[in-house]
Amino acid sequence: MKVKILLSALILIKFQPVYAEYTNIKYNCLASTQSKNILMLSASNPEPSQINDLMYFPYLKPITIERDSGLGVGGPDTIWYYSYNEKIDEKVTGKYDVAVRGRKKILFVIYSSPELLQPISFTIPLNHQLKEQINKKLALRSRECL
Repeated sequence: MKVKILLSALILIKFQPVYAEYTNIKYNCLASTQSKNILMLSASNPEPSQINDLMYFPYLKPITIERDSGLGVGGPDTIWYYSYNEKIDEKVTGKYDVAVRGRKKILFVIYSSPELLQPISFTIPLNHQLKEQINKKLALRSRECL
């Protein structure tokens, strides 16, 4: 009888739903007409002047950046411009210029590098269909485009 109760308990435990709490890392994602890559900027910090997580989809390799400068112009709906140096092995290899409205909404990002003939502008928010396709792939790495 004890064995029967033990087996019943094990079966019930085995088939109980397991809920794991996890949080996707959220990104502001922008596309460009000049590149097939999607630029992903971390949305975890509500202060855009503190961007510290930047990468490209589909590569998902973190890019090391360091804030260079910042400037705000306007009134309550101020547009802020921040510059970040891209670094590889402690050498500056490129620059990301980020425009933000009211310290919340990223308007555009311009990437420039001595290796490029012209800067790349990331200005296009992802449409619903593209965002869903990308988020399916990003979910495997606990990431998502907003």
